[in-house]
Amino acid sequence: MTDAEAEGFETRASRAPQPVGETRASGPAGEASVIQARGLTRRFVSGGETVEACRQIDLDVLPGEFVVIRGRSGAGKTTLLSLISGLTRPSEGSVRVLDVDVEASTEARLVDLRRTELSVIPQEFGLLDALTAAENVEVPLRLDEADARTRDAAVTAALEAVGLGKHTRQRPPELSGGQQQRVAVARALVRPGRLLLADEPTGSLDSATASVITDVLHDLARSRGVAVLVTTHDPVVVAKADRVLQMHDGHVTAA
Repeated sequence: MTDAEAEGFETRASRAPQPVGETRASGPAGEASVIQARGLTRRFVSGGETVEACRQIDLDVLPGEFVVIRGRSGAGKTTLLSLISGLTRPSEGSVRVLDVDVEASTEARLVDLRRTELSVIPQEFGLLDALTAAENVEVPLRLDEADARTRDAAVTAALEAVGLGKHTRQRPPELSGGQQQRVAVARALVRPGRLLLADEPTGSLDSATASVITDVLHDLARSRGVAVLVTTHDPVVVAKADRVLQMHDGHVTAA
């Protein structure tokens, strides 16, 4: 991480891991869970058959925790992140994010939650081809109506943190898949809220770059107290986790 990004960060003690399914509404210092899911289930119909992508999931993630969910493709990991972010509504059960009841909230309330408190690194990057790397990273700050000086400083720090300080003016079609993935990570870093969801954030990266990105995400948890929930197959990411969970056929269990 750059000095500019590190400035002002506060050291934060690590927190004890929490067993999957244990009802625990607050952390060691009385802090409420950032994510609290109970019986979270999502069904959909495919080929005339009902499929349960997520099944009766109980999950808590505390402030400052770096939690990894691993599992094969099709296990339900992406659906779980979509349920937590409010992009998909559950068939059964409940999920609260920063004490907001996702199921009971209006779409406008969920949009506001995602804009102010939740950062997402999607598997498909979600970059705009017409914008440069810097402009893609800047989007959340423009939505916040931040002033130009604040935007420029934050964008520069975020791109440097992911090793793209020399690629600010390039557009996504001019970047490799790994570079595009790093732009998506930088966009999530530029204005982190209290929760970051990352879906295979190192999937297109070589091991050295994956280690850098993992350290950046880990620092968010440790230094800023952001709750970080990552789905991954990458052993580099798994090795940094406070807690590793396993997802199989829609179920989440301790690894």
